[in-house]
Amino acid sequence: MKKYFYILLAFVALTQTSCFRDPEVIYDGPTVVEFNQAIVPGAPTSFPIINVNNGGGDVSTRVNLVGPQQSVDQTILYRVDPVRTTAKEGLHYALKDKVGENGSFVIPANRSFADCVFTVLQAPRNAGASVVVTLELLGNADGSIKPSENYKRLTFRILL
Repeated sequence: MKKYFYILLAFVALTQTSCFRDPEVIYDGPTVVEFNQAIVPGAPTSFPIINVNNGGGDVSTRVNLVGPQQSVDQTILYRVDPVRTTAKEGLHYALKDKVGENGSFVIPANRSFADCVFTVLQAPRNAGASVVVTLELLGNADGSIKPSENYKRLTFRILL
């Protein structure tokens, strides 16, 4: 009896696997960039706030390229969102590799991510106080890579 049970079980296992869909999902939308740490449930209405220390130096956050890898280096621009930011440039923070008023970083050719880096400066201490810096991705200069609408902002709280 056990023999027939095991044969039936093997038959069911082998025949039922063909009913599953192909689990491979291929993205075919436009090429966009997004902050990796901004990928949270509820975005863009709720997004994480990352605490950094006053005078913390270079702060790095990963940016993902969603879409096909590019055959040449891509310079991605970002800015500080003036509405959501209370910190002052030159006092609390400085942008890296500025292009005009915006910061920039490079996603190397044939890569799917890079680090966006800005510097947290040593501001006067104020126990219990904090200021925020909200970075916003802008995409590349020619517009072929745009920011992801849901994951284009990331906020850092500088603890003074």
